[in-house]
Amino acid sequence: MADPRRVFLSHTSELRKFPAGRSFVAAAEAAVNRAGDAISDMTYFAARDDKPAEYCQRQVRNCDVYAGLIGLRYGSPVRDRPEVSYTELEFEAATGAGLKRIVFLLDEQAALPIPLASLLDADAELQDRQRAFRTRLADAGIMVARVVSPEQLEMELLHALQESRSQARATASGGLAAALPAAPDLVGRHDEIAALVQAWLARPPQPVAVLGAPGIGKSAICLAALHDEGIWERFGDRRWFIRCDGAASSDALLPALAAGLGLIGEAPGSLLARVSAVLGAHPGVVVLDNFETPWAADPIAAEELLRAIGAIGRTALAVSVRGTARPIGLRWHDFAMLSPLPAGDARRLFLSVAGPPFEADPLLDDLLAGLDGVPLAIELLGYAAQGQSSLNQVASRWRAERTGMLTRMGGGRRELSVAVSVEISIAGPLMTGPAQRLLALLGALPDGITHDDLTALLHADGLAAAAVLRQAGLAFDEISRLRMLAPVRDHAATAHPPGPVDLMTAARHYARLAADSGNQVGDSGGAEAIIRLQEESGNITAMLDHLIGHRQTSELADALHGLSKYWRFTGFIQPSLADAAHETITAHGDVSGEANCIKRLGDIALERSDHDTARDRYQQALPLYQRTGDVRGEANCIQGLGNIALARSDHDTARDRYQQALRLYQRTANVRGEANCIRRLGDIALARSDHDTARDRYQQALRLHQRTGNVRGEADCIQGLGDVALARSDHDTARDRYQQALPLYQRTGNVRGEANCIQGLGDIALQGSDRDTARDRYQQALRLYQNVGEPYSIGWSFISLARLEPLGEDRTRHWEAARQAWASIDRDDLIETLRSEFQ
Repeated sequence: MADPRRVFLSHTSELRKFPAGRSFVAAAEAAVNRAGDAISDMTYFAARDDKPAEYCQRQVRNCDVYAGLIGLRYGSPVRDRPEVSYTELEFEAATGAGLKRIVFLLDEQAALPIPLASLLDADAELQDRQRAFRTRLADAGIMVARVVSPEQLEMELLHALQESRSQARATASGGLAAALPAAPDLVGRHDEIAALVQAWLARPPQPVAVLGAPGIGKSAICLAALHDEGIWERFGDRRWFIRCDGAASSDALLPALAAGLGLIGEAPGSLLARVSAVLGAHPGVVVLDNFETPWAADPIAAEELLRAIGAIGRTALAVSVRGTARPIGLRWHDFAMLSPLPAGDARRLFLSVAGPPFEADPLLDDLLAGLDGVPLAIELLGYAAQGQSSLNQVASRWRAERTGMLTRMGGGRRELSVAVSVEISIAGPLMTGPAQRLLALLGALPDGITHDDLTALLHADGLAAAAVLRQAGLAFDEISRLRMLAPVRDHAATAHPPGPVDLMTAARHYARLAADSGNQVGDSGGAEAIIRLQEESGNITAMLDHLIGHRQTSELADALHGLSKYWRFTGFIQPSLADAAHETITAHGDVSGEANCIKRLGDIALERSDHDTARDRYQQALPLYQRTGDVRGEANCIQGLGNIALARSDHDTARDRYQQALRLYQRTANVRGEANCIRRLGDIALARSDHDTARDRYQQALRLHQRTGNVRGEADCIQGLGDVALARSDHDTARDRYQQALPLYQRTGNVRGEANCIQGLGDIALQGSDRDTARDRYQQALRLYQNVGEPYSIGWSFISLARLEPLGEDRTRHWEAARQAWASIDRDDLIETLRSEFQ
């Protein structure tokens, strides 16, 4: 058995007292004894607070291993060096003597078995000193672990002593054994770690660039791979994790690498030659973490050093770099850029930090969705949740503070704060003025920016600015759109708001998009326009809110006109946005804009079968149009009133309104409006079973719509002809008409028209006694009606399904669903008409 080593246990007094039954120090002493080592002379510990600095340092230098048990108390300042405590001095002496250093920090986030009065110093200044000391230890590049109990401390110290015994203190060329940080407790990432390990174990080893956004877990994955069993078996103690974020220049990079390899003091030969000698002596693996710092400062020098390391045949290499760019000069192993954690892993990571009581909390999934799978953000949210009985308070803080709450222990380092981590990239040397402007805009635009819109928003600077943000890891491409991860976007929105000129440019751009794309809905290309508006929904809402705040009524009115068509055809209605725009336009005194806005609110209400509100809106807008001499607007309102009457089966009133509007449309040569009125007169004739008149009206309107290229109007007329054929039991013609209209509705994005055709095909199947096909059609139509939120048609689809069922539970369920849909729009008349059939 090897000779015992002298282990110096550095600690403050409360760790020897608590817990009362078996203290932390007692557990550490047991670990040292079990490892076959010896504890430093205990008489020193009893008198250390009265001894001068040199005496204390000598006691440490006489040992072989330093084990720091670091609590939350600072302890006594050294008698002749009051700027440091005895534990700080002892760590300093161990570092200077080149001792093996092992540090255990009491976990400040856990409930510790020490009374509060003994856990912390009463003096706030001493508390600050201790926090700073603990931070320095965590950043010292040595093994640091957090513990919560004496039992955990004993096992981890025993393991560390046993492992360190097998490590040689020096290689044949003079390098010291590696002192790896502890293995991270990762959730998920198994594939990424395995790929990194596989590249290092290849013969020869393949260099890997681990790329990704801030806080995505690059360092953790590299550390986990370094602790892999296969890597340990291949490389032993020759595994180095070198932090480069302190190397702010290329001149500092080589010394940082040399220090990490244990090359200290002066020696013959160049430093690069000594580094190469250490790495070339035996197989080894080196991780240069946060390599972007020295690389951005001096790309050529940093890449030359990488090439020198890569030329050492038995050395495996990895660099972790924020962003998407890899240094040139090496044939990098193909390693996918790190992606956010999937939802399941995000949940497990949060619960591993916050604790299992939150597993069933109904707020958990929504909170995690706002973090976009960024591990650092998830961990810090988990720390914020510790000690809470539910996530209510956490959710309230999140709504108020966003990424500002994702911090712990003062948040002075990137590992402790999302804001600090993101800001390192923003403040980096890669950043340019245009990239700063684009970053600010992305913070204000929740849907990101399409590649085509980059030029519209930033002109010639847009594409280059996007390239900078990608390289810095602040943005990424998702198909044809530049996006930010949610924590990055939240920080940008808070800390880097866009300038007023850029913001107004973006607001007007998205208002034009809403106007132009919305006006395409219902015409050829309407389906593509709907997709575009759906993809930009968040951006449009945010930018119209900005226009509302700055009373830009002209742009608002145009945007609302387009959106009203989009909302009518899709059911994706935003009444609060429409109301806010209306109030702004009204307050500005723009009578024409006010009339248009009110009329569009009426259109939206009509599509939702809210007939009373729709009627009020049209009657309110009508005199405004008359006051401004807008005959077309006047006709639109009158036609809308006719639509309400028709929906209420008030055919006489509906006919009068359509005929009145028809004359106004003809007076202004508005062919589309004229065709719509004629088609509606056909609907009245069909409702009255005047099939010949209905067919003539539909055919007359169809010719007018085809003349103007109104695809949606064309589809409406063809569907009407199908309804006439169905009423006459001409099923073949009806089927042909519906199948002809269906792709036209799909082309224009008119979901309600599409559903009407499918419902009609269900009626044909039912009349042909094909009940299974009828049921499938009705269910398909129902889903579409529900997608657009159209209660009137939803009710009729449920009635159709109910009529397919015999007396029993399913029939009653469908009837109840129909009744609820109609009750939501005050159609008690329909409910009463059918009540006797189903009750």
